[in-house]
Amino acid sequence: MTSTAPDTSDAPTEEQQPPEPFKAENFPPDLLNKQRALMAAYAALQAFSANPELPWAVEPQDGWDDTGSGRWTESKRDKTGGWSEAQRAEYDRLWNEVRERAFEVTSHEHWAAVRKHCGVEAVVETRQALKRAALKPLDVAKAA
Repeated sequence: MTSTAPDTSDAPTEEQQPPEPFKAENFPPDLLNKQRALMAAYAALQAFSANPELPWAVEPQDGWDDTGSGRWTESKRDKTGGWSEAQRAEYDRLWNEVRERAFEVTSHEHWAAVRKHCGVEAVVETRQALKRAALKPLDVAKAA
């Protein structure tokens, strides 16, 4: 009995398969994670800065009272001693965290591939797409 298996001697091997076309919005998982870490660092900085217990000025200021001036917008600020050393240190720590995470995102190797395959003009659009993609909830089943 002769075998009727198909002849695969001319079929391309896995190494010979043409590469998938480059898609700028197919973000590597580590880049998405770095973008999420950047967003979390920025949110922590914003939350710190929005704390109503934080003095309104970093440096000591005398304040002012502009109420009753008749201007279209009036304001009043009490005298402040400025931020404590601990508050300054925390703010600096949070800003450094944002800068470090931003560097990790912007220096990722994916952006060189975007420039190479899609052109420089595609980088900004792809960067915005990364921000949107990082906002999407994680697919836990797929990640597991």
